[in-house]
Amino acid sequence: MVLLFRAAAAALVVTTGLALSGCTEARDPASEEPATLLPGQYKVSIGGDMQGGMPFASKVARDEQDGFCLAAGYGEDVPEMLVRQHLGMAEGCSLDAAPRQGNAFSGKLSCPTDPERAAGGSFDITYSGAVSPDRIDINGQIKLELPDSVLASMAPEEAEQMKQAQAMMEKMTISVTAEHNGACS
Repeated sequence: MVLLFRAAAAALVVTTGLALSGCTEARDPASEEPATLLPGQYKVSIGGDMQGGMPFASKVARDEQDGFCLAAGYGEDVPEMLVRQHLGMAEGCSLDAAPRQGNAFSGKLSCPTDPERAAGGSFDITYSGAVSPDRIDINGQIKLELPDSVLASMAPEEAEQMKQAQAMMEKMTISVTAEHNGACS
């Protein structure tokens, strides 16, 4: 009887393990059929290391409150719109978006640095994300690119601060989530 109970318990553990392993498989958005976003109101949330930590934090806070309304029949360019609107650190950013594969997208956004402090530099954000019918998730990695001439033109202590800022920026991430939360008002 004890042996029968142990065999049944082992079978239950194996079966449960197999069932749960199916639930823990990582999603591969690139292999999915492309989703169409539901029309309606979307709430935008900003996260990661950048949340409230940069000069444009007040713009980010405003954008989080605003969200956006998506009309039926639209949505193909929403990921790029979110990248431009919420990851852009300055006017005149350029976007190099890779073609969407299934529900996965990626690219690079480059924004110029302040021409008075670091002319010729850029904030580069390499991003990737996924689309679902009711949600878009974007994750970005930030890098501050400065030509050697910028650092050479600075006072030594200012150049050292700029190098530290570069190193700090390379460790920072930013995330943007747009989530469907009902009909447009």
